[in-house]
Amino acid sequence: PVLAEVMRAVANTVTLAIAAAIIGFTMGILLGLIAGYFRETWVDKVATSFAIAGVSVPHYWLGMVLVIIFSVQLNWLPAVGAGPNGSNSWAWDWAHMKYLVLPAITTSVIPMGIVTRTVRALTGDILSQDFVEALRAKGLHETGVFRHVIKNAAPTAL
Repeated sequence: PVLAEVMRAVANTVTLAIAAAIIGFTMGILLGLIAGYFRETWVDKVATSFAIAGVSVPHYWLGMVLVIIFSVQLNWLPAVGAGPNGSNSWAWDWAHMKYLVLPAITTSVIPMGIVTRTVRALTGDILSQDFVEALRAKGLHETGVFRHVIKNAAPTAL
């Protein structure tokens, strides 16, 4: 009888881990590319500040702040539970997913910060290479240059 309870908890943990990884890596790559491309500008400083805050802020404190804001004050998301009406089953609908939002965001901030800093450094290294200068010299628009930077950064960043 204990195995069934443990497996439900494992399933919830795996679901949370996957959601947090998707959010953390997606936001980290996006912020890192933007920060690396706009180095030494206010955009870079904002993205780097998010990355540093993501690594520095304790999970438990961020979780409490998010619960206070989005559950208690705004009443948008539930504060506790794994499903509506105390259910432990999972479904891909908003009634179940809203229970995953706050824990997934809270858990994703550390990977987001690490990935942002890594991708920012990688993007800066790629932008300093000779082929980027050659692309600009040939008259390629900046969106095309950015596309080439993404193509060269993607294998290493992922």
